[in-house]
Amino acid sequence: MRARDIMSTPAVCVLETTPLSEVAGTLAEHGFTAVPVVDQHDHLVGLVSEVDLIRERFELHPHPSAPGPDMSPRSVAGEVMTTPVEFVGPQTQLSVLARRMITGRRRSMPVVASDQVVGVVTRRDVVATMARSDEAILAEVRRRLGTIEGGEQWLVRVQSGVVHLRGKSDPRLQSNAIQAADSVSGVVRVTVTG
Repeated sequence: MRARDIMSTPAVCVLETTPLSEVAGTLAEHGFTAVPVVDQHDHLVGLVSEVDLIRERFELHPHPSAPGPDMSPRSVAGEVMTTPVEFVGPQTQLSVLARRMITGRRRSMPVVASDQVVGVVTRRDVVATMARSDEAILAEVRRRLGTIEGGEQWLVRVQSGVVHLRGKSDPRLQSNAIQAADSVSGVVRVTVTG
């Protein structure tokens, strides 16, 4: 599976100039923990999280940028957003995406293609793929292999979401089998042995 297979789309984004009250409303309305911030050309420039909003509202800045009582409150997304923001492409494999979310302690990850935010993947999206049984994955992989050239030759086994394909094939047919299996919901990765 890849990011494109589980991302929420179209992506809900806010502009750098969006007031924080509207950002909070967007998070609350959609049940998000963070929202991508884009510029006037729809290019990803940051991310505003619940923590960013809470920190700003209750003045919980660990290191204020301008100390003193005359520090004016920030009022738009571009002033509180986290930047730079890490993102993935639509083709990013689920295992790579999950690893980046865990190591970076991210609850969500924007998906960007051609400099545009095309979707967002959350931890919940990743967890949802784990709910599918190995038996259901196996049946779907076999069905999809049955629709491609040379697909009937593969022996298939699924364990904890990992699809193991066994068979001999030319590189083109092997690539087609990997793509067919990898597109099935719940697949973590695909291995091939001869």
